[in-house]
Amino acid sequence: EIIAIASSTGGPRALNEFFGGLSRKINCPIIITQHMLKGFTSSLADGISKTTDWDCLEGVDGMELQPGCAYMAPSDYHMIVEAGSPHPRIRLLDTEPENFCKPSADPMFRSIIKVYGENILCLVLTGMGTDGLAGARHIVDAGGNVIAQDQETSVVWGMPRAVAEAGLCAAIKPLDALPSEVMRVVAGNF
Repeated sequence: EIIAIASSTGGPRALNEFFGGLSRKINCPIIITQHMLKGFTSSLADGISKTTDWDCLEGVDGMELQPGCAYMAPSDYHMIVEAGSPHPRIRLLDTEPENFCKPSADPMFRSIIKVYGENILCLVLTGMGTDGLAGARHIVDAGGNVIAQDQETSVVWGMPRAVAEAGLCAAIKPLDALPSEVMRVVAGNF
């Protein structure tokens, strides 16, 4: 019911390539935490919208998550999801950094468990550090799935390595294989 993506170093290129290959048949929201300096997440979201078939928006507090749309955490805010009617909503938190990051993937990952339960697919793409590891562990414990980008196609194999070495991954794939793997999982052929 939701796809959550964490990325850092090398992430902008990886996100553009991923969305460029991802079918629009996916009818669930996609939320993204990309570690970037203030002011750059908006242009990254615009770039994804312009160069792929996907609408990607920078998250705004209170914004409803719509199926088939992607939402980027803005710089300097943790982006979480809360239950709402008829759709869950984005909340932006101006709280302390986690894993030395703000935005951090861990608050985003933790929040979606409360709303979506086991119906979560989490992607951990290229990036330095271990952001997303703790949240991915909670997602797997709740029955969701985690897929990591492989070492060969990652600019820095830090974040994906952390989830892979923790034994949390249902799959570890090269970047160009991630869109089809996501389609396979979302279609229920897991």
